[in-house]
Amino acid sequence: DKSQDQLDRLGVLELALDELRIIYARLDASNDTQKIRILTFLGAGLALLSYLYGGGDLFIPHENYGKVFYLIGLGLVISSISMFLHNIRPSWWSVPLETKIPKILRNKTKIELLETIVEEYIESMGVNIVRYEKKVIYMHSAFFQLLCGGILLLVIKNIGG
Repeated sequence: DKSQDQLDRLGVLELALDELRIIYARLDASNDTQKIRILTFLGAGLALLSYLYGGGDLFIPHENYGKVFYLIGLGLVISSISMFLHNIRPSWWSVPLETKIPKILRNKTKIELLETIVEEYIESMGVNIVRYEKKVIYMHSAFFQLLCGGILLLVIKNIGG
């Protein structure tokens, strides 16, 4: 009975570890995709500024309400670009300990070793998911700021020109 329980537990741990590896790989790939999106939107923001101010004209409206909308639009675009830059900075990404098993774990049984590795994956993913979710939320906020600010500035430029 005891050996059958250990075999069952070993099977469950191996299955759990396989599933955790898959989930971790997906999370890692999603993080890489998110970085590409951020770089794309950062490039879009810089291209927008180049288009708007490439000729050297600031196109500031003469009316007070126009100046307010102009400053709001410019503030949103600059704020979104700074948020994209902040979001693309290198950040710490937790990696499970599986590839470098410490000497302490070498004396453990296979079940204890698998339990430790499973715990490492769960801990790493817990940290990484929080970081990834913050990055996604921050990126969406910056995107909508860029969109709103860009629309305001494009409308003001086309009305004034």
